[in-house]
Amino acid sequence: MTNFKRAAAGALASALVLTSAAAFPQKTGNFAMEATAASSVNNPIIWSDVPDDDVIRVGDTYYMVSTTMFFSPGAPIMKSNDLVNWEICNYVYDTMANGDVQNLTNGKHDYAHGQWAASLRYHDGMYYVFFGSYGTGKSYIYKTDDIENGTWTRSEINGMYHDASILFDDDGRNYLVYGGGEIKIKELNSEMTGFKSGGVDKTLFKTNISGYVAGEGSHIQKIGDYYYIFIIAWPSGSGRTEYVYRSKDLLGTYESKAILSSGVGSYGSGAAQGGIVDTPDGKWYGMVFQDHGAVGRIPVLVPVTWENGWPIMGVNGKAPVTFDMDCALTGTHLAGDDDFSYTSNDLALEWQWNHNPDNSAWSVTDRDGWLRLYNKNMATHLLNARNTLTMRTEGPACSSYIKLDTKGMKPGDHAGLSAFQLKYGNIGVYVTDSGAKKLYMSTNSGSDVAGTTDAIQAEADLTGDEVYLKVDFKFSDVKSDMSASNDIDKANFYYSYDGSNWTKLGSELKMSYDLKLFTGYRSAIFSYPTKSTGGYADIDFFEYDRTPWNGADGSATVNGKGGHVIEPDENGYYFHDTFEGNTNNWDGRFAASVLTSGRTAYAGKEALLVQERSESYDGGKRPISSSAFKAGETYSFSANVTYFDGGDNTDFKLTLEYKDAEGETKYDEIASGTCPKGEWLQLANENYTIPEGASGLAIYIETTDKTKNNFYIDEAIGAVAGTKIDGPGQPKIRRMILGDIDCDGRISVFDVIMGRDGLVNGISDSISARAADADQSGEFQINDLVLIQEYVLGKISEFPDNTPVSTFSYPSSITYRTAPGEYVQACSQAGKVTKESYTGINGNKSLNVYTPYGYDPSKKYNIFYLMHGGGENENTVFADNKLPNILDHMIMNGELEPLIVVAPTFNGCPTNDGNMGAGTVWDEMRRSIIPFVEGKYSTYAESTSEADLKASRYHRAYGGFSMGGGSTWNMFINNLDICAYYMPLSGHCWSGETGLKNAIDKFGFKQNEYFVFAATGDGDIAYNNMLGLVDPMKKDTDHFTYTCDFSKGNFYFLVGAGETHWWGPVRNYIYDGLPLFFHEGK
Repeated sequence: MTNFKRAAAGALASALVLTSAAAFPQKTGNFAMEATAASSVNNPIIWSDVPDDDVIRVGDTYYMVSTTMFFSPGAPIMKSNDLVNWEICNYVYDTMANGDVQNLTNGKHDYAHGQWAASLRYHDGMYYVFFGSYGTGKSYIYKTDDIENGTWTRSEINGMYHDASILFDDDGRNYLVYGGGEIKIKELNSEMTGFKSGGVDKTLFKTNISGYVAGEGSHIQKIGDYYYIFIIAWPSGSGRTEYVYRSKDLLGTYESKAILSSGVGSYGSGAAQGGIVDTPDGKWYGMVFQDHGAVGRIPVLVPVTWENGWPIMGVNGKAPVTFDMDCALTGTHLAGDDDFSYTSNDLALEWQWNHNPDNSAWSVTDRDGWLRLYNKNMATHLLNARNTLTMRTEGPACSSYIKLDTKGMKPGDHAGLSAFQLKYGNIGVYVTDSGAKKLYMSTNSGSDVAGTTDAIQAEADLTGDEVYLKVDFKFSDVKSDMSASNDIDKANFYYSYDGSNWTKLGSELKMSYDLKLFTGYRSAIFSYPTKSTGGYADIDFFEYDRTPWNGADGSATVNGKGGHVIEPDENGYYFHDTFEGNTNNWDGRFAASVLTSGRTAYAGKEALLVQERSESYDGGKRPISSSAFKAGETYSFSANVTYFDGGDNTDFKLTLEYKDAEGETKYDEIASGTCPKGEWLQLANENYTIPEGASGLAIYIETTDKTKNNFYIDEAIGAVAGTKIDGPGQPKIRRMILGDIDCDGRISVFDVIMGRDGLVNGISDSISARAADADQSGEFQINDLVLIQEYVLGKISEFPDNTPVSTFSYPSSITYRTAPGEYVQACSQAGKVTKESYTGINGNKSLNVYTPYGYDPSKKYNIFYLMHGGGENENTVFADNKLPNILDHMIMNGELEPLIVVAPTFNGCPTNDGNMGAGTVWDEMRRSIIPFVEGKYSTYAESTSEADLKASRYHRAYGGFSMGGGSTWNMFINNLDICAYYMPLSGHCWSGETGLKNAIDKFGFKQNEYFVFAATGDGDIAYNNMLGLVDPMKKDTDHFTYTCDFSKGNFYFLVGAGETHWWGPVRNYIYDGLPLFFHEGK
């Protein structure tokens, strides 16, 4: 019999399952459990294949059973103290049945069958599990008095009772509720060994739901006066939905309600199927699951509130992406390192065999510290090979690798590591008839189990007898709001002779969750013969890494000892990432994604491109193995970075992310530096000491100056302490000095020479081009070259400032005025508001465009983007036509040049900064909204290229109310190079005055190149916040000059006496301020 390690038994607290005897719950909106420290947790609560969950609480410990189908041992029991951090503590059975179907012999198999949808209950000191099996056509009742360490006794029942649930009723009678579409009940005997003769046996109700799933997955619970039956259905035209049926009479009439119809964030697959459980302090949660592509069916934890006796799942009708729980995040570790150092044939609980194993054909003791798989059972492919040892994969990404010794393999033998499902991918070694050993990557070219054909995609000669084999799994990216991206579901396969430098073999596997197996992808170690038995394969260790999630970071060791120790190569390198054809364990951090690119490289032909960044901290991230890097020890790190878009210089930082001894995530700088655009910067530290107690190590590279442009990484290396790693070092930082065209810090004859060439051939470098414009007229001309030459000859000591100045007659002062009453009425010369739809970086959205009376596409128009407030949308700005009417009258009466006004929305933008999307909409403005609008409507932008948007910045303005006002300040900070005019209305700057001046310094603009008109009312809730910003701005005369005459200054603050926080005064602020715009810089 296969033996798997059981956790040590502990004394259980006084056992009480409140889900069957609790007082009727009260409505509550407090979703955090009382404890000492709160953590922000993310859904899915476990990003791995743990479906059909059933959770109970006994005392202060939660237990959960789930489905593992055909894997052996089966029906895992997991435990938790907080519903967040789970561990496997036992299995219900080692062997459910012992026929050909379960043993994978004589052409039979149990794929997609085996153990299905178990029910877990506690009653009178005993734990019970019920499940059925389509493989045996039977159902089973298991029971034990020690759920964590005990063995289980079982009773068999003829017939498969689908998705059943046990009820121990208050009157001492026991029942089973089961079925699909038609929910039935059958009474169990008092011994819990089978059904009661002559007992209840009837249909409780029919769901009458038409669709893909008519109703199944029953979980029955008696709570207060009601019996509740939770089911999942998938109605036509809808998604997977959780329903609950209730009745005060177990056998009476049931009423129903949909209690959750929601994906998780932007991942739309419905989260459903599961019951609810209460905490010791009376709060309630539901544990359901979500279909999630190739990784499988993954658990989702949702708060529950009670409304009129109905348990309503989620927060505001949605499964929350992120919420708070009072617990430390220690993580759920369903996979981890194993060095196979066992003293007996007892494998860690995280391992499961594919079907029942042949226990005479494997050992972890025959060769000390190695797993030996004996090839005793003939096979033709992976899916009919016995003794394949599996471990779950975990999202959003993970990787596993092994060290294989092939000395015991015979001709026809295959051994290696698999991404295991129907559409599998293998990386391994096979032996030819002549005894030659070949590395190979293969896939299943068949469409079902019976038609499986192992198709070799690539192969290479094996050098020596030992080789490292690796599979990288990428299931999803994580967006900035912590939602999962759409399924990526790709696996890649590698081999290595040193465990550090990997060579990709074969094609990328597009993973696919197939119901013919009905399980998520797993890492699987295999060895099987195709010609003759008698050979064997030895595996030294299994090493596992994952992208961190909810406190789990891939650092776990499943048998307490871990995997192998990585030794440095001849250069002293533990890893050396060159990005030639693969991403070398790097992944996108938060919203970012990564891929290899041939656009640039510091060495070789490719580098790692980090893209799709919405924040400066979105970067490239790489886990570093605890097999090489130890807490408290010192190492050398280096990585080279460059970029091509954005400002002249960008600050980069290389950081270590780790968990401290208390499990809290910490960050420690390794190296930082400033990189000029288009040049390479080396981030290096030859003697960096990893903090004591650190675990879950990863390094990442980000920008630190709020830039979000793409950047590139090359030659990333971790090495022995003191290793000097060759690289570009710290390049000279170039600053713009008028006349200093070659950017060497002084004005000399060499600038004159470079200027002469620039007049003929142009100057492509942005810093040099600005420096060449000596008279600041906006372009480099012959007159500028003359001025530079006169400066070099000593004829002049400074350059003139010929920045264009407008002839507009500004008012000497402005006081708050309301628009005339007739202005809010319809105008005889009315413009038009058009609703437009577009697809941008945040999906499909809409906006509204006001065009003036007589709009002529052959003419050029200034454009004003105006953002709504919190809880509003793109329709709010023009909703009652009052603002369009005011604009119409102003234009008709000559108070305002005809212009275009656009009302977009920040709804749907990333909300990770806590500002509802208003803090991040600037990115969509730059990348989606402005290009869309100005590609369709006639503005001063010649095209929507970045260069033309920059050239037309004096004809573009942005403003907003409330949260839209906050978005205006963020627009200033991030998009100052494409927009010159700003109107923040009753909205605070989240980065403060420091954020504004840092942005001005970064972009390098002078005071007459940007303009701010801000306004609010002194009765407005935003008034004091705005004063706290305005006063420092007035004092910062290096960046702002306070006046409403924008020919002499660039900042003004208007206060509406007595005005409060609503759109009425906002329209007046626009009426007062908009005529000041668009007169400078032309």
